Amino acid sequence: HNDGCRTHTGLHGLSHGSYDELWGVKTQELCRTACAQRPDCHAYEYAQISAYTRCELHKDMPTMTLPMPGYYCYKKNVPKLAGQPLQHSMREPPPPPPLP
Repeated sequence: HNDGCRTHTGLHGLSHGSYDELWGVKTQELCRTACAQRPDCHAYEYAQISAYTRCELHKDMPTMTLPMPGYYCYKKNVPKLAGQPLQHSMREPPPPPPLP
């Protein structure tokens, strides 16, 4: 998958969300391990940018991904889906269910 993590922030807004950036992390496995060791990490994005590598440790769960060659977005600790890529989606998330 070649997708970057994005967080829905409003009617038309997309952002990276809140995250910490680590440069020079050599592999996706090391990025995954860094996320696993932090309770505030809900997802990680690993990117190969030219000759550099970057690991983003996301404090907000990304709600969608955007196609970006060389970028990989993964969820953390989702039962049966841990380490699985987020699905690409540009659609508005559904509204919350009505209160009883």
